[in-house]
Amino acid sequence: MRKKKIALLFWFMVLAAAICIGIIYVGKISQRWYKKVEIEEFGLTISYPRAYIDIPKEVENIEQIANNITAIITETDADTPGIAVDLVDEIIHAKSDLTGITIYAEAIKKEKTTKTIEQICEDYIIMFKVFNSYEEVLIEEYEEVTVAGQPAGRTEIYVSGKLDFVYPGMISYLIPLEDREITIVFSGTKKLLEANKKEINKIINSVKFSELLEDEIESGENVEE
Repeated sequence: MRKKKIALLFWFMVLAAAICIGIIYVGKISQRWYKKVEIEEFGLTISYPRAYIDIPKEVENIEQIANNITAIITETDADTPGIAVDLVDEIIHAKSDLTGITIYAEAIKKEKTTKTIEQICEDYIIMFKVFNSYEEVLIEEYEEVTVAGQPAGRTEIYVSGKLDFVYPGMISYLIPLEDREITIVFSGTKKLLEANKKEINKIINSVKFSELLEDEIESGENVEE
């Protein structure tokens, strides 16, 4: 009888251990599941892994340089007749517990800029240098891309680091729309950003704008969830 009890206890402990391991495994896997975030005020929908944990707004770091850059560039636009401008709003600021990459997004309500995508990218890089005059900018690149069917700019900027190929920097997507501008920034080291290129592309490919969704619904096209 005693041996039977010991055997039952043993299998109970094995089962409990298996359940605990299963819970831990599912917990880790769930961090890679994507959650959808909707910013109704700016008509933006974006999805990113649950591993990204929100950062309090009062915490200051390199991503908030983007806010200063956009504000300065927008003030220049404001001097142009017919351009209406409000304040820049931080809409997403989160860091991944898995990759160490930070996603930072901001939006500003304004009429569409008259600048070309190339000019927007060039101004962004120039202002980055102004706000980081104490750092040596090692790499600066930009290109015109498409985000949710809209022309946008993509910039890559890296500054000097202590170790080779570990330059800190950021990849920014600059998206001018008819009544607002949205900037989405991924920051980290060059090594981290390149290693997680697929995740970054997947996040950007998830971006949708409300007026485009309405057009698709009215035209009877399927909208991907």
